[in-house]
Amino acid sequence: MEARFHWAENHQNHDWKRVVFSDECSFALNLPRSGWSPKGSKIHQKSLCYNPKLQVWAAISSQGLISYAVYEGTMDQYLYLSILEHEVIPPVEQKLGRRWEFQQGNATPRRAKIVQNFLEENTPQRLVCPSRSPGLSPIENLWAKVKQKVYSQNPQDMMELKVCIVDEMENTLFIRNKTHKKKNLLTPKQVFFRNWVLIRAFKIFKVIKGLIRNQI
Repeated sequence: MEARFHWAENHQNHDWKRVVFSDECSFALNLPRSGWSPKGSKIHQKSLCYNPKLQVWAAISSQGLISYAVYEGTMDQYLYLSILEHEVIPPVEQKLGRRWEFQQGNATPRRAKIVQNFLEENTPQRLVCPSRSPGLSPIENLWAKVKQKVYSQNPQDMMELKVCIVDEMENTLFIRNKTHKKKNLLTPKQVFFRNWVLIRAFKIFKVIKGLIRNQI
């Protein structure tokens, strides 16, 4: 707590418009939910020993969402290095030039030597925060908003979960960057229609696959 206080005190007049905040977040299926039921009845909720989940990594600045990546499993140093090289450096330099600071967490992949060497060569400055201080990053507000919207759609499988996540992240990217024209950027209505088609196609595929299996 003391380290966070001193850090905040020393950064009161910091130029936050030049800071790029990054973080990752987990989105799981079948999370416990609360609700109301008629008197005398119970709420039945499916529960699994292991809840399948997706990981989402994102970077934001004062101009909004810069980029994001959705993946399964655990991030290692090589995946993180690839994200930095392709999803961070190009769009950040396009928007902020060479005057920006990069903030990241202290997880093991971020401390890897090849990652540190890459950051030293490709980032003008780095903003170091006290360990275990997620509350110091505004990206937590993004995760809260996206999670609320994703879970309100009640995805039933991993594909629906991914579609919901991409839908909300694309909407955020479009809304916060609408003053910056980008090629091939879909509008929220186009994203919704595309995701609707994907979900329906996947469900039809499962039905056909079940019919074929029964015939065999």
